[in-house]
Amino acid sequence: MSGIAIASASNSRVPTATPDPAASEFKDALPAPPTAAREFPRGDLLSIFAEIYDNSGKTPHRVEITATILADDGKVVHTTSDERKSEELQGASGGYGYTTRLPLANLAPGRYVLRLTARSLLGRSEPVSRDVEFKIR
Repeated sequence: MSGIAIASASNSRVPTATPDPAASEFKDALPAPPTAAREFPRGDLLSIFAEIYDNSGKTPHRVEITATILADDGKVVHTTSDERKSEELQGASGGYGYTTRLPLANLAPGRYVLRLTARSLLGRSEPVSRDVEFKIR
């Protein structure tokens, strides 16, 4: 799994310099340029993009991708999941572009962790995850 790119509705209104051509891969995946900010107002909407790499081979299978928001005490406060079929890669190795939107309207101010997890459903493969800490003000 690559890193996680985050765009937010509130940060889309912040003036930015001319977009970096290297960031052009995000223009079709996110509704706004990615942000390095990790503090968002309550009621914001986060847009997430990550590349999930699948090295399970040519045997047909599915990959489960889950985005979870954990409160500071570890409690799951939001989760969404998706499955991708290996056939999407057309027999080649590579990855899936994964996007989702996470509403922050029902979350209280405080610290949270966004955890993105991918797991091949072929055999007993171990899940891979990335965490990003953020705050709601």
